[in-house]
Amino acid sequence: MSFKHFKYHLIFLSIFLTFLGCNQKPPGSQTKPNVIIIYVDDMGYGDLGSYGCKDIPTPNIDMMAAKGVRFTDGYVSAPQCAPSRVGLLSGKYQNRMGFEYNLRKDLAFSNGFPREEKTVGDLMKAQGYTTGIIGKWHMGRSPELHPNKRGFDEFFGTLYGNSNFIPPFNRFSKNEEGRKWDIQRDSKEVEEKEYLTDAFSREAIAFIERNRKKPFFLYLPYTSPHGPLQATDKYLKRFPNVEHPKRKIYAAMVSSLDDGVGRIMAKLKECKIEENTLVFFISDNGGTTKSSYGDNGPLRAAKGSLNEGGIRVPFIMNWKGTLPAGVVDTRPVIQLDASATAVNLAGGDISDMNGVNLIPYLLKQKNEVPHKQLFWRIMSWKYESTGEPYQKATRRGDWKLVLTGKKWELFNLKDDISEKNNLAAKHPELVEELKASWDKWETTLQFPRFPANKIFPWERLKAEKEASK
Repeated sequence: MSFKHFKYHLIFLSIFLTFLGCNQKPPGSQTKPNVIIIYVDDMGYGDLGSYGCKDIPTPNIDMMAAKGVRFTDGYVSAPQCAPSRVGLLSGKYQNRMGFEYNLRKDLAFSNGFPREEKTVGDLMKAQGYTTGIIGKWHMGRSPELHPNKRGFDEFFGTLYGNSNFIPPFNRFSKNEEGRKWDIQRDSKEVEEKEYLTDAFSREAIAFIERNRKKPFFLYLPYTSPHGPLQATDKYLKRFPNVEHPKRKIYAAMVSSLDDGVGRIMAKLKECKIEENTLVFFISDNGGTTKSSYGDNGPLRAAKGSLNEGGIRVPFIMNWKGTLPAGVVDTRPVIQLDASATAVNLAGGDISDMNGVNLIPYLLKQKNEVPHKQLFWRIMSWKYESTGEPYQKATRRGDWKLVLTGKKWELFNLKDDISEKNNLAAKHPELVEELKASWDKWETTLQFPRFPANKIFPWERLKAEKEASK
């Protein structure tokens, strides 16, 4: 070979190695995936196009589902805001920690996410992640319960269960001495001037931009479409054909959420981190059909109930390049799995969680169902009329046993998603078997730390519980 040809070979080799190097991760670059959990508020099972909605276009969320995994049987561990969030943030059944019901207003300052428990924020920080929460906290308002003290480096949002959507944001804080605004950045009140859902989307995008070069965990609990029903003309104008005024406002609120999801997914692509970011989209409980005109589709009942309409929710996962696209998964999963998946992917221990890492199941590394059985318990408003202090439910396979009133009901959800046909009389042995498994599960739970409301016969229930031991 001549020197001239040898020189050309060296030039080619140099260009090839340079190109190869540009397409390899440099030493010390990020290898752990980012995780975003979008947790919307009171969205019904039937309020997304991908779940059968006809009157509210949700193209961005539907695209997220089309390019990822949509679960038909996704659940939450409680049919109400606060206990559902404790379950999500811990990866455990919240009843194990005595968190049974929504925070009473007169107890919300001192009660919240149990102080002795670690949040998913704590666990992700321990693995080197930058952590943020943007949106609704609802986990207690005292200084020691503040998000910045519970594992989150950054916080922008409201400590309350909801807020106005249109400025001024002083719905609650005006009633508390020394406070002016409901919205905080970390521990400082801020005067927000944008439509609240849009503000949360703006802050989420800024968080991604700031942290794009290092592993981050973002918990994004939007307050929408929880009441109060408020929307701007920008979104209301999209629904000239929705006649009912409440459904029209609700539709506008969902549309603003969909815009936000689209902007977030676009930012991940712009930052070239979409292939290193797992995104969940989950509702915290079923829709409030009577007050907000949310739609739970074919499901029975609504928020507050352990029938399907209270606990089966939209549940989507998206991770470009890792998860298969366009998959509809019919296996039961629960929101506890979202935090367990995040912590396990980060390298943390999830052995004490009730949630599981869903990734091996979705990649067919594990072929069984993620959960052989799921359980629920929440305090009942019907205690005086039924003598039963709790709603109770469990699901094993296609079978669901539920007590929401005076009698146990048994349904085959594969054949009867609407829970219309009570089969308890036809399968008494199965009823007893499922009841026994629920009773065994209850032995792992704490007695509730606080009552559901002021008129609940709390002391009598405590005495009954003690006497039964």
